[in-house]
Amino acid sequence: MATPAAKIDPELTRQLQRATSSGQPVQAVVSVRRAAGRPPQPDKIEALVKDALDRTSAATGQRAADVHVLGRMATAYVCAPAPFIRTLVGQPEIVGAVANRGSAVAS
Repeated sequence: MATPAAKIDPELTRQLQRATSSGQPVQAVVSVRRAAGRPPQPDKIEALVKDALDRTSAATGQRAADVHVLGRMATAYVCAPAPFIRTLVGQPEIVGAVANRGSAVAS
């Protein structure tokens, strides 16, 4: 059975588009697949994130600038170039992604 694509926050999509032309890194919070109806197991979440990051690095030739895994919440904070984030959210371990920061609003 095919793995469904990760759900991506529209704000993250906008930031990825802007970062593609500017070259600036993007900050995202990704949700990691876990067993339904059970609390996340931090060691398994960390292993899943590592596998996804390693596969993404191999595919893009890039690395994340910063990663923090929140195993008990089945999430990870990732700061990386836009192509890296785009590839990461396509990994089977990742079920969703949101922008870590909202867009700047002019006053």
